[in-house]
Amino acid sequence: MATLTKGRTWVSGEVITPARLNDSFDDATVVLVDDEVTSAKIAANAVITECLADGAVTAAKMAAGAVVQVVQTTTDAATALAGDMPYLTLPTISQGTQVMSLAFTPKSASNKVLVFVQMHGAPSAGDNVSVAVWRGSTYITGASPFGVTGGLVTASSITLDSPATASEVTYTVRGGGSYTGVYLNGSSGGRYLSCVSSLTLIEIKA
Repeated sequence: MATLTKGRTWVSGEVITPARLNDSFDDATVVLVDDEVTSAKIAANAVITECLADGAVTAAKMAAGAVVQVVQTTTDAATALAGDMPYLTLPTISQGTQVMSLAFTPKSASNKVLVFVQMHGAPSAGDNVSVAVWRGSTYITGASPFGVTGGLVTASSITLDSPATASEVTYTVRGGGSYTGVYLNGSSGGRYLSCVSSLTLIEIKA
């Protein structure tokens, strides 16, 4: 049974005014005993958050466009990428040098994966800095900006991929130049500043 605590204590002879009446109700409190609210008293489709365990909202219950999961891998290595990678044609997975890889398991085969890659490199003799991403053997996205010899170039690309599977897939990043080579995250002298190349995968609810 609920108990009511009055908001105002009246004394004998006290004049009733609107403000005092408001105090009587506005400052009152109602205390419910355990199990006082039954299922019959709960509105249709109401959600009692205290009854939800941590992590109980599954991906299937999320609205379309919601972020389901985010994973990322990075590398701060300063190293030469010896393999050549074309910039006028789509590269193959055997071209360039592998820079990063990331295993990823979608929560649903109908979901999309936002693929974002960012690779920093210093080209030799004005070469371009090419970066490309594959899912398994399927080419996903890439970029190939030209740079100034000895200067740092950032090659980045973003695209929405459709893995069409709920099984684990592997995204692989490969990079390189077209003819003279590229140094990842710096030059032959070492890493530039605090350069970190990255691959980020964001699963989006369909």
